[in-house]
Amino acid sequence: MAPLPAFSGTGSESDGSGTDVTWEVSVPAQDGESTELVVETEDDQGNLDSEAETAQIIQKKVPTSFVVDEVHRRLIGQANNKSLLTYGLDDESYSSVELAEPKFCSGLGYRPDQEKAVCATLVEDWFRLTQIDLESGEDQVLFTEQLALDPEEWLFANVLKLEVSEDGASAYILTKFFSSVDYALNKPVFFRYDFSAGELVTLVDGEVKNGDKVTTDTFTLADDGIVVFNDEFGGVDAAYLIDYAGESLTPVSLLPDLILANLDVNADGSLLFTAGFDGIAKTDVAEQSSEVISLESDQSFFQVDQIRSVRLDEANNRLLIGDDGFDYVLAVDTETGERSEFAGNGVGTGKRMLALRSLALDEVNAKAYILDDGGNATSYLIEVDLTTGNRSILADFGDVCHQIAQEVVLHPEANQAYAVFEGVVYTVNLADGSFAVLTGDECGAAGFAFTGGDLDIVNGRLLLTDTALNGVAAVDLATGTYSVLIESDEELDVPVDLVVDTASNSAYIVSQAIDGLHQYDLETGQLVALLDACLESSVNDILDPNIGSVQNVTMDPGGQYLWISGDRVGKYNLQSPTCQTEIGRTHSVLDVKVTSKGQLLGTVFNQMIQLDFETGEAVVISK
Repeated sequence: MAPLPAFSGTGSESDGSGTDVTWEVSVPAQDGESTELVVETEDDQGNLDSEAETAQIIQKKVPTSFVVDEVHRRLIGQANNKSLLTYGLDDESYSSVELAEPKFCSGLGYRPDQEKAVCATLVEDWFRLTQIDLESGEDQVLFTEQLALDPEEWLFANVLKLEVSEDGASAYILTKFFSSVDYALNKPVFFRYDFSAGELVTLVDGEVKNGDKVTTDTFTLADDGIVVFNDEFGGVDAAYLIDYAGESLTPVSLLPDLILANLDVNADGSLLFTAGFDGIAKTDVAEQSSEVISLESDQSFFQVDQIRSVRLDEANNRLLIGDDGFDYVLAVDTETGERSEFAGNGVGTGKRMLALRSLALDEVNAKAYILDDGGNATSYLIEVDLTTGNRSILADFGDVCHQIAQEVVLHPEANQAYAVFEGVVYTVNLADGSFAVLTGDECGAAGFAFTGGDLDIVNGRLLLTDTALNGVAAVDLATGTYSVLIESDEELDVPVDLVVDTASNSAYIVSQAIDGLHQYDLETGQLVALLDACLESSVNDILDPNIGSVQNVTMDPGGQYLWISGDRVGKYNLQSPTCQTEIGRTHSVLDVKVTSKGQLLGTVFNQMIQLDFETGEAVVISK
């Protein structure tokens, strides 16, 4: 049953025992609507279960690049190139409008007098400015110009940000030109577009008119000028003011050292709010004093990874931060620093995930374990309830010097997991999340470059692929003793993962190269190349590093197939032997595992999914 007038479904089919039924139904889910699904069952005796299963589907997208419309009290943004979205700032309203012409606005602004969004794009070297009707999605071209970049001087240019002046007369656009010669020669270029005259004027071309160099990656508008960080991302933490004529660059205030990424000011310009990857602060411009209101190191639930937009909602005393790493909009109280979620979507409760590099299954307890390297945030081992999608943090590894997570391996008999990072392997107690170093160094000083691993239970060791070796190493689980099993640039070119097969007493190793799948005999040490290509549509070889990346390899419980994850998912039949790829999927799959029932579970950025290998379709298990 669903609160919609009609839906389509297939017939059902019993397995013969009369207890398990395979069925499917297709229900249209409307953007922004919350659809409650209820499954009612009836057996042969007429016994009814009116709520055998229930589920709620939420079709809200999250705009992590946005602008605030103070007049109509709404946030306006984009989550994809097909629509513009609005969220009410004072209520839970949500709406979307489909764009007449698909585009992603690298710079997005708003004209309250016109009730239209302003969109800046820069494709190749064509700069285009349009305004979009928020009711119809129709757009009007305001200005088009080819920048005619000299390829000997410039590789390309990007639009970084757009803001409309308070009086609605002008749009200010920050672009960045990337040098063909030297990264140090990259420069910001500020344009001002006059809406009434239809003219685009260059205000700042790498420097203001008095010759002072400008190196900012962001800006905001104040009454007396353009406020910038006069350095590239994460550099000197100070604010400067460029006057509206583009003549001079004046210091405004020193700022807390928080690896700052974006900023906004309040209505009268007295307070400057800055958001960075180490925290959030506000600065009293007149008093030249700053206060850190929220430190990233104090956060274990609401964190930031890739800050895209920062806008002040002064009426509600909060700073709104769009983060497209975690795919949500944070709200930070400007007085207390308390963080909450303003806009997001997902399945299950608990901390949001970021880079789900590896997945391990505990089917007995209906759990999955996710190793999340956190990007600019902390690394975690996260436990996922497979029945609800709910998430809980099992182990907090800190930033691990921002090492990339590689593999999580379960050892159920010992109630332990092994968390493999680039240069260190941790033993994790599944009961309480406590962990200790098994081998390596937390900041990679030991020189390892681990990429994957699996347990060799028979021999009591953990096997690890290591690209520093271009080979395979073994770590004794009892003593932590490290030894090299294979080291060969010729036979193993960039090994990325392995899986142990106890039935054949061998390990299957996948490398990011031609002859990409190998079998290694654990008793004799013999290495045999099994597969040098796995073609997609008879053209693209998913094992070819020029085509795409390979991430992980696993074996299904029946031992018939090896599954290779990466830019495409491949399935290698050990009995044929043949290899085939999934059809239709366009996103990279970081890791896959197969359940005892043949379900294919995988991880992508932000979410754990269930895949249909034949169609490429997927559903979200936890996000």
